Amino acid sequence: MKLIKQAIEQLHLISFTYVNVKGEASVRTVEPYTLIMKGQQWYLYAYCPMRSGFRMFKLNRIKELTTTDRVYLRRPLPEEPLPWDADWYREENLAHVQLRIFPPARQIAEEWFGVDQLDKEENGNSWLSPPHIRRIIQDKAQAIAARYAKTNI
Repeated sequence: MKLIKQAIEQLHLISFTYVNVKGEASVRTVEPYTLIMKGQQWYLYAYCPMRSGFRMFKLNRIKELTTTDRVYLRRPLPEEPLPWDADWYREENLAHVQLRIFPPARQIAEEWFGVDQLDKEENGNSWLSPPHIRRIIQDKAQAIAARYAKTNI
């Protein structure tokens, strides 16, 4: 990420191999504009001449990153809302979740969601809604517990 930050500040093109969600790799040389965090994942927002437009690149899919000596001129950003302004926060893309945050994790939750988003509960019951999210988390926790129960530490 440090190389990307430097390239953004110095207006240098960067090159990398990008592996898309289908596992297909392509070599890209892009004009980096900014780094964005969405749901605990970092993305690079950059102009991609190969695609003739601005694109989002998930950082953990970027391989063989190099900076170039070539300098670029910043292009005007698109007139339409930026991807992280419009699409990510549309009602149909959101899941409304309620969960109990126990004291050891409260400070982290406040940093992520904001103090005003957290209610203080007095009893020690742990709960989560909607129910299908609770089931997913329970299944994952059980799978983790089972995996560690099989290992000899």
